[in-house]
Amino acid sequence: MAGVGEAVDEALMAYLKDVDEYQTSMAEVVAACKAGMLELARARKSMGFKGCAVSQLQYPSRMKASRKVVVKDENEGEGILANSDNDQFCDGKRIFVEAIESIPEQTEDEDPVFVDPIKWFGVLVPSSLRVSQKGFVRAVESAAAASAAYINMKRDYARFRHLLSSKKKITE
Repeated sequence: MAGVGEAVDEALMAYLKDVDEYQTSMAEVVAACKAGMLELARARKSMGFKGCAVSQLQYPSRMKASRKVVVKDENEGEGILANSDNDQFCDGKRIFVEAIESIPEQTEDEDPVFVDPIKWFGVLVPSSLRVSQKGFVRAVESAAAASAAYINMKRDYARFRHLLSSKKKITE
């Protein structure tokens, strides 16, 4: 009986820790998105009339994401990202944000080259546009951490409920 009670307490503590991690990660996502949007507004203001080029209607058709969220087994994938500080581990999976190294251009005779999307708005872009880009990258990384914390939270809650029902059966 004491062993089951301790297991319930441990499961509850693990669940509450995961809830805290999830809420912290979601707060980071919100803060990064707010900062990114504010800097984007500053960039539009500083670009003046030319600032209309930051509109969604002005995006090039070849625009691709510069980051992607990757989920792999823990033992897969060696390299630089294998021990990154931003990696999240969840149910034997490693969740991380990876920079896309090359974006294929429309030309067939050249090798694909990474084109920083910020260059689509000119050579001399405002620094607030660069800060905005960094804020949105941080938001994506925080979202990956939040998703891993959410999965862990759901798993630990199910374990807590199972142990609690077992404890109730024993006490009856």
